[in-house]
Amino acid sequence: MKAVGVAGALALLGGTAAGDEHEEPEEPEEPPTEVPDAGQAAVSVAHLSPDAPNVDVLVDGDAVLEDVAYGDVSDYLVVDAGTYQVTITAAGDPDTVAFEGDVTFDPTYYTVAAIGELDAGTFQPLVLPDYDVAQVRLVHAAPDAPAVDVTVQDANLALFENVSFGQDSDYVAVPPGSYTLEVRAAEPHNMGDIVETFEVEVESGKAYSGYAIGYLDAEMAGEDRPLDLRVVLDGVTAHVDFDAEPPMEEDVREDEPEVDEEDEPDVDDDEDEPEVDEEEDEPDVDDDEDELEIDEDDDEPEVDEPGDDDGPDVGDEDDH
Repeated sequence: MKAVGVAGALALLGGTAAGDEHEEPEEPEEPPTEVPDAGQAAVSVAHLSPDAPNVDVLVDGDAVLEDVAYGDVSDYLVVDAGTYQVTITAAGDPDTVAFEGDVTFDPTYYTVAAIGELDAGTFQPLVLPDYDVAQVRLVHAAPDAPAVDVTVQDANLALFENVSFGQDSDYVAVPPGSYTLEVRAAEPHNMGDIVETFEVEVESGKAYSGYAIGYLDAEMAGEDRPLDLRVVLDGVTAHVDFDAEPPMEEDVREDEPEVDEEDEPDVDDDEDEPEVDEEEDEPDVDDDEDELEIDEDDDEPEVDEPGDDDGPDVGDEDDH
């Protein structure tokens, strides 16, 4: 089982690929902070000129990046697809122009790499489409078919070689577009007879699996299911309705306030307890205190005063 290398597929189909000599970063770069919409491009700038000073980058006269140092790679900047005048100057010195020219961006991701040397006159921006490819693999699921090669019509290219029933190939990078794929019996130099051709279309940035299914000889198998190539999107690139989850979460959140609102009246009813507190006999206690004040009005002394009057009456009796 073998799949053609990424660089080979891209080169033969008109794309580009980084060489194997470049080491992969130890940690993956974080994704761009902005994602382009339809009709937009995302552009990153890399300062890779060893004898150039820090630079400013202007697009149509407006500064979009300032003081970019050697070795720096900017985040992606989103712009509308189209042609722009790009100017690269020494940082803070708009009169010292290292490059000025028109650059066209299609709706995809790009890195504009400033390379070469100023002193040698080789300073230039290299415009690189980033991951402007689709990833495809083959899964052989046709039980009566032999090992197969899959070639691209009119391209002298084998995408997959010697894939047997039950096997799956590695992913292969191809430029986006439409292709006529030829399924052949696996033979040296991909010279096996073509048993079927299929039209497929792939998009940039997406991964696909091509499932070879059915029967090579459906009549002998007694099933009306001839050899077919079923192409489906894989993984996170598949058409999944991710928007279906947020409404569900919103519904749950909407239910929670309703429960809270139902609880709030109960809380309000509990707030009636202060009214019960008002029914407590504290005011009555105050009234009782008033009664004590009434008790403080000594009526008995007033009764005693008549007793005192009796005293003088007795004295009067002594006078007699």
